[in-house]
Amino acid sequence: MKALKHPPVPESDTSAFGKIKKLLEEDDAPALRPNREKQPPKQKKKGKPSTGLVGEAAEPSSWFSWSQWSPWTSCSRKACGVRGIQTRRRTCLSSASEPERRPRPKCPGKSTARRICTASPCPACALRCDLGAPNGDCSRCVCPNDTLVGVVRSAGGAALPNARVSLSDQPRAILARSDSRGRFAIQGVCADSPLNASATLDRFAPGHAPIAMNSSNVSWVEIVLHRLEKAYMVIHPESKVRMAGQKVRFCCHARGNPKPKKYYWYHNGTLLDRKVYKYNSSLVLHNLGRSHAGSYHCKASNDHSSIKSSVAYLTVVGKRRGSAEGEISRPSAPRSQRRMCKPA
Repeated sequence: MKALKHPPVPESDTSAFGKIKKLLEEDDAPALRPNREKQPPKQKKKGKPSTGLVGEAAEPSSWFSWSQWSPWTSCSRKACGVRGIQTRRRTCLSSASEPERRPRPKCPGKSTARRICTASPCPACALRCDLGAPNGDCSRCVCPNDTLVGVVRSAGGAALPNARVSLSDQPRAILARSDSRGRFAIQGVCADSPLNASATLDRFAPGHAPIAMNSSNVSWVEIVLHRLEKAYMVIHPESKVRMAGQKVRFCCHARGNPKPKKYYWYHNGTLLDRKVYKYNSSLVLHNLGRSHAGSYHCKASNDHSSIKSSVAYLTVVGKRRGSAEGEISRPSAPRSQRRMCKPA
């Protein structure tokens, strides 16, 4: 039996079936047909403001911003008339809306600023000169038309080149260096200056000599330098016995070049306070007690070396009735030692 075919419904069909079919086609149209409306083009992220479209990230400049500048620091140089540097800083801050897992961009510009500063202008030079006039930095008096000439020699008479020459009033200010013949010249040193000239050279002890006037505008000086010599001990402290309540003196003496000027005393290996005991090359102890007993030695030093003395021992015994306030055991020292270690 053949299936019956329904005849096509014309578009102008006004029957009930035609009306239903037309309604179904109109309801399904949005789902069946693609949306062909043109979307606005997306803008590229190259410093342009955000378009506000969904899915587009905010510009980095809206995540980060600079803090306020800190106050300027004080000038790095405190001396008057000297230029220094001042600095100030700021911090790159982030907002609470910063996206997660995104590399931190830097704020534009620098976090530190610098500027040149001067602590204060220098007052007028207050240096008063008996001879000459103050120099440019007001550090010393000079005579522009005068010259100091001199020579630096060894103790054997050999010329010493490259020696550093200064004046006694400013030993750290190097004014000249000796040449291959040991000679030097300094312009501006007043011819009749009362100062001494000094010279220093490696492996030699510093030397000093007075300036002598040679002519109306020229002065002369000859400085002799001696080779450095290690300190060595010539007098060692001696062991002694004293009664309680007495006093005792220990002596030591060292030589060398330059001459040792610093002495240190030790009791049982502990350095004694110089301010308390007021010692130099000799150590004096008053009102002895049992706590003073033990070993004593000294150490002498110069700018080149140091040397220790041998160890001496002090024995303190109880005081006897009728005993004199003198020593009960004292070996006689050579006269040369007694001269160097004066009695208390």
